Amino acid sequence: MLITIHPELNPYIPNAFTPNGDGINDLFYPNCSGCENMSFEIYDRWGILVFKSSSDQKTWAGQGPGNSSTFAIDGIYICKFNGTSFCGDDKEIRTYITLFR
Repeated sequence: MLITIHPELNPYIPNAFTPNGDGINDLFYPNCSGCENMSFEIYDRWGILVFKSSSDQKTWAGQGPGNSSTFAIDGIYICKFNGTSFCGDDKEIRTYITLFR
């Protein structure tokens, strides 16, 4: 008898980060065990896309829209996460994250 175990898609998405340059929680990124592919988007409270990543190697450092050299304002942002497991299972999560310096 052959037993096949499919790893569960189990993303961890932080709910806050502090990009203030102190070296602690300066970057935002979802961590996903069991993910083959993942992407995430960050929107401000008006629904404007602030950051987009299609790779788990990318992180958001709290820049304003378009990865500009300006900083995003403190506040609550929306994170839309999409991931695909090694088995082909898809998961979409929408959650809030808080940015404060």
